[in-house]
Amino acid sequence: MLDKIYYLNLEDISVGNKRVGFLEGTFEINKEGGGGTYIDSGTIISVMYKTHFDRVADLVKAHFHELGIKNIGSQQDFDLCFQIPEAFSIADFPSVILHFQHADYVIPRYKANFVMISNEVYCLGIIRGDTNWVAFVLGAMQQTNKRILYNIKDQSLSFAIEDCKSGSSGDNAFSVAGNDLAISSQI
Repeated sequence: MLDKIYYLNLEDISVGNKRVGFLEGTFEINKEGGGGTYIDSGTIISVMYKTHFDRVADLVKAHFHELGIKNIGSQQDFDLCFQIPEAFSIADFPSVILHFQHADYVIPRYKANFVMISNEVYCLGIIRGDTNWVAFVLGAMQQTNKRILYNIKDQSLSFAIEDCKSGSSGDNAFSVAGNDLAISSQI
């Protein structure tokens, strides 16, 4: 943790069942203090450095191309958008998996990965950053329906899937099913 920013050890990213294959150290803090990956609930939309974004975007484009979906380029502030027909099944949107040290952070819901710009236009919900001040910021949109706990003493982050629509109250609010709980990287 540097300056109350929770840095994470991101090792790779998958789109659907295909890994990008980033080189080891791609998302680490560099000697100049830039780069790195951190989680920030105050950042609404995740931000990724442009060269990393482009590699993730290539897999998203390939996924939709296989389904016959047209890439329509940039719309508003988003760099990767698609013309999605009304009959398109939400099950056909790709999940995104962030492969952290010791745990995978799965973002299965299309609403956490894509922003609807109009009735038939959906954009990847990650902003392409032009500077390398940070490699990746995991923003609030990709944190939806997750219970995220920071353990400052152990310098670790844990997370689990949670249905946020039902709300949280009391000690029984944190329920974990199966292998949904994962302890992630040191912060």
